[in-house]
Amino acid sequence: MKPVPIVDALLPLVHQDDRSADYIHSGTYYEWYAAYAQYFRPRRILEIGSRRGYSLAAMLLATNSIDRVVSIDNESYGVTVDELHATLAKVIATDRFSIWKLDSQQLSRLPTDEQFDLIHVDGDHTESGALHDLQLVQSHVAENGIIVLDDVVFYPSVMNAALKWLSNNLGWTARLIPSYRGHILFFPPPAKIEHRQDSSMPAIEIPRFRASTVDEGMQTAVGNCNGHTYLERWEQETPAFAQKIASHIPSDAITIVDYGCGIGRLTKAVLGLNDKIRILGIDASPEKLRLAREYVNDCRFIPMFPDDLTENFDFVYSVYVLQHVAAIELRHVLERIHCFLRPRGKFVYCSSDYRMTLGHPQGFFDDSCLGVNLRKEIARLFDDEGDLFDLDHSPQIIRDMITAAGCPAGSIPHPAKVYRRKDIPRDTPYFNVL
Repeated sequence: MKPVPIVDALLPLVHQDDRSADYIHSGTYYEWYAAYAQYFRPRRILEIGSRRGYSLAAMLLATNSIDRVVSIDNESYGVTVDELHATLAKVIATDRFSIWKLDSQQLSRLPTDEQFDLIHVDGDHTESGALHDLQLVQSHVAENGIIVLDDVVFYPSVMNAALKWLSNNLGWTARLIPSYRGHILFFPPPAKIEHRQDSSMPAIEIPRFRASTVDEGMQTAVGNCNGHTYLERWEQETPAFAQKIASHIPSDAITIVDYGCGIGRLTKAVLGLNDKIRILGIDASPEKLRLAREYVNDCRFIPMFPDDLTENFDFVYSVYVLQHVAAIELRHVLERIHCFLRPRGKFVYCSSDYRMTLGHPQGFFDDSCLGVNLRKEIARLFDDEGDLFDLDHSPQIIRDMITAAGCPAGSIPHPAKVYRRKDIPRDTPYFNVL
């Protein structure tokens, strides 16, 4: 499924106040609504939050399959339902649509028992409000129907609501769509499926990545894993990784990036093996960057936040990090690494194939239900040059962490790879879409 050109047909319906708006001309906003209409061919549509009705109009213009439209709108944007009625009346007979002037947040149930093939949720953008709307409509999704949730990129609160809702409705599946403001498509479970705890994630507990001292940082940044204590990992695993990473650094390299440096355990070790380089330590945690500066204690270490990375570099490594980057942020992270890494530069990677994103209220969250596959996304930007370690000649702790073979129940493999930057067009899509 790809965006369907629709703006030329839609523009005559657009109010003069909106005609120059960026979302009208983005090429990836109403075009996706048209794509959904053509791809799923819904007969009955429900929308929460219609404003002037452009999303509905885009779908109606794109297909003749739609028999019935219901809109719930409370005029919160200063646009009256009369304006909405005028827009819809130009693209569908008035006896085929209903506009309910209601605040969805005040409803405990919809005032209808109808089932809908496509439900578009674009109402309240607070976390609690979006979650309420998803709960309100979920029982009204027809078999083989979908829910389209808008604004998951534009409003992080809406993404939080989506993740919380998914964690409570694990039979559902979802796809993240790179529309102008970000869509998630939710697909209901097959009929009669039992909602149960997701078993795709090993039953392990990993400490949160919070620390106020270097000693605490050693525990939270590394942790006990695959039968090894954090101290064993720190003392045995760190030098093994550092030596392999250092062996791939080009002889003429000056600037290296440690993406997700934590408190700097690998940074300090790599700097100790190469006196010609400086390392940009990237981390989203101010606490970790403060501790890293203290622990590394080297003028060649420059700690910074991810969005502050704006200079070219010669080599990058990221170890036990990308498994924790949320799907909605992963495209941005990989694109930034690709953008500033020198042509054909190397990217050393190690992460779990299991998704364990941070920031969810209940702890780690497996967001693979959003359609993201970490190594497939990396492969769009980087060529796989093989394994980082020769396991036949590696310490036991490395074999255990990478393969998890023979480790206690619930252990997780962490593939370690060497990638090389691809030369690709800058407009290459980064996320899987339908």
